[in-house]
Amino acid sequence: MADAPPLAGVLETALYVDDMARARGFYETALGLAPMFADERLAAYPVGGRSALLVFLRGSTTATVHLPGGTIPPHDGQGPVHCALAVAAADLPGWEARLARHGVPVEGRTLWPRGSTSLYFRDLDGHLLELATPGLWPVWWRSRRPGTGRGIPGGEPAGFLIDPADAACDVWLPTKTWVRDARSCHRLRSRRAVQSLRQQGS
Repeated sequence: MADAPPLAGVLETALYVDDMARARGFYETALGLAPMFADERLAAYPVGGRSALLVFLRGSTTATVHLPGGTIPPHDGQGPVHCALAVAAADLPGWEARLARHGVPVEGRTLWPRGSTSLYFRDLDGHLLELATPGLWPVWWRSRRPGTGRGIPGGEPAGFLIDPADAACDVWLPTKTWVRDARSCHRLRSRRAVQSLRQQGS
C-alpha cells in the first residue's frame, strides 16, 4: 500500500536444523561465520553488518518464550528452505575454492541477465544456500567507492548508490545525495538529471 510506512530491510533470516552442533560446525567452518549469540536452541550470526542469520534447533521454538521485556510467539519450520547471501563479484572465486576445500559441492550455477552470478549449495540439513554477486535484483547496493577498494562501514551506502538494473543510475552520487530505493532510482532516467544531482551535492 502507498500509505504504508517504509521498511528498512530484512533483519533476520531463520533456518531450522536437526542437530545444532553439526549445523554450527558447518556455518562456522565452511562459511567462516562467528556467532554473536549461541545457546542450545539458537545460533545467531551477523551477516554483512546489517542482518542476522538465525539457526534454530528444529522443534525447540514451538512454545512461547517469556523474556523480561515480553514474549516471543512460537515458530518452527520443516523441510529444505532457501537463503541467498550477498558477496562481491571479486570474492566469488575465493568462495568457490573455500567450499571445495571444505568438501561442499556446488549444486548449481546461474549467470543472470544483469551480470550477476549465483552459486548454489546445501548445508548439512539440506537447506539450499546461494552466494550471489551484485545485479541479481534491482534493489542491489554497491558497498564500495569506485577506485578506492574501501568498503562502506556497516554496509551502509553512506551517500553512494548504484542500481545495476538501470543504466541511467550507473553513476556514483555525491555524499548526502543518495537515492534510497529502486523507485527513486528509476526516476533518474536521464543523464542530465543525474548530473544535476551531482552538481547539487558538490
